[in-house]
Amino acid sequence: DFMSIMSSLIENRLNKEYESHPNDGVYSNDSIGAIMQNTGNNISSNNLGAFKKYLDEHYDEIKNSVSAIQYSYGISNQFYSEDGKQEVSSSTAIVKMIPTYAIYYFQKKTNADVIKNANGTVTINKNENYSDTFVERTPTVKAILNDSSRGYNFDSTGTVTLMASDVLNVSLAVVGFNSSSSSSIGGGFGMGLVSNSIFNEMIDNETLVASQYDVIAGTMISAKTDGESEENEAMLILGKNNEMDDYLLYALGFVSDEQMEANLKSIALEDGTKYILKADFDSIIGKKYKVVVDSDYFVDILGTGVLEDVRDEKVREKYTKPEIDGNTNPNYSPTNSALDWSKYYNVVNSAENYLTIKGIVRLNSTTENGSLKNGIVYTSQFTKKIINYENSKGCMEEIKLDIPSSIQIYVNSFEAKETIQNFVNKYNDGAEEGDKITYTDYVGVIMGAVSTIINSITYVLIAFVSVSLIVSSIMIGVITYISVIERTNEIGILRSIGASKKDIRRVFNAESFIIGLSSGLLGILVSYLLLLPINAILKHFTGIGGIARLPIHYALILVTISFVLTLIAGFFPARVAAKKDPVIALRAN
Repeated sequence: DFMSIMSSLIENRLNKEYESHPNDGVYSNDSIGAIMQNTGNNISSNNLGAFKKYLDEHYDEIKNSVSAIQYSYGISNQFYSEDGKQEVSSSTAIVKMIPTYAIYYFQKKTNADVIKNANGTVTINKNENYSDTFVERTPTVKAILNDSSRGYNFDSTGTVTLMASDVLNVSLAVVGFNSSSSSSIGGGFGMGLVSNSIFNEMIDNETLVASQYDVIAGTMISAKTDGESEENEAMLILGKNNEMDDYLLYALGFVSDEQMEANLKSIALEDGTKYILKADFDSIIGKKYKVVVDSDYFVDILGTGVLEDVRDEKVREKYTKPEIDGNTNPNYSPTNSALDWSKYYNVVNSAENYLTIKGIVRLNSTTENGSLKNGIVYTSQFTKKIINYENSKGCMEEIKLDIPSSIQIYVNSFEAKETIQNFVNKYNDGAEEGDKITYTDYVGVIMGAVSTIINSITYVLIAFVSVSLIVSSIMIGVITYISVIERTNEIGILRSIGASKKDIRRVFNAESFIIGLSSGLLGILVSYLLLLPINAILKHFTGIGGIARLPIHYALILVTISFVLTLIAGFFPARVAAKKDPVIALRAN
């Protein structure tokens, strides 16, 4: 429970009574201990099998509040191109794109001749137009180019050929990042900038998906399908204007290395040319991706029926090394040592599972944020197929469909969120201690902080509005009273010809009513006219449209408040007018 952990840490820091130490050294502040204690106290385990059973049996109680329920089973899928040569990963794509961009960026900044070699090395040569300003101002780049331990001496010789292993490091330094290894980039840099999740399971709510997305090529896949062929169907999700991130286009293999290089070159050199990176629909529809799961790496190496993980170095040594730790290896034989190990390790080519893109959909004009992530989505039927496949290999712990590793419940409104919370609380009330559910309300976490800010602003605005209403009511009463004084003779004449006190009150109450109604309608009209430029200005500065709005029912309420307050403000002056003596009123100047 991360919210409880953060709250506890903040509370501890605010309430902590600091011990006074003598001024004779440096003392510790028990920070890590507090973090560990708070973390340990806020970790619990959920029995999701029991909760899923309850959820299935009582689904009718929440079906009107739920858009979809998604179950995850902790399956680790890897996706590869159809030929098995390239893993489809955003971090892998980015790590390949950085050097390409950096090479041309370095060329622009220094005017040096930069040559990409076929073996992955890069040669940099000074020429007559070379400028050393950029290198001198970038110490990390300068250090790598002159690293004598690698045989580099660019400043003296005017040329250097970077080893393939150094190309990424110098490229990162060129664009402003430092790293000692490419592995940290794939796991840290790439993941830090973008989400690595390109393939995702779609929600089982076809109506919702159809209302948010338009089919622009192929067909929309069904979230609830039957049949072997349909289980492997996937769909490409695009944002508005048929766009997706360039690294996704590249990672998914929709554009070639040459196309991506031309695009990055035009960006880095800024030579006025704009390369349009584009993939045709025809080249996307029907594209296949191989899917590799953990059990694929368990291979019957000797055909004896025993499955072993070929990723494990110890497994490889078991068959290929005559000795292990100085002892004779009983499993070794010349026949085993001659095994083509790459045949067993390269399980991608023999992977049985795949996905095929059957359709391309785009976020429609009426939807700001869709329920699907940009990239590739597949159905829950495919997930079940993978689970059955994993279980059929019998080399790992069985994955049970009735015991998910996580459950995500998507509500269809803010009001429905409370219904789901009550549903979970009801389950907890009747569950045994070990079966009670703890959960994270993501919407609640986000909206809790936002609501606090909004409520604070709302209270301030209410205070200002309240003062304005009080002042305006007093002013309306004053205006009505002045009207009574100025029309004293009229009151006398009306009373003399038979008007009653009630009639006099009605005259001034009607006047107050007309003033209140007219001012209310005028205020609403002005507000609606001002909404247009206000929203245009907010759209320009924030990129979000339709922030300022006034629903019609609120407008009617405001008009009602306007004339009710006016009637109240005019009530007392009207009573004063009705009580005036007709004779005295006729003699008034």
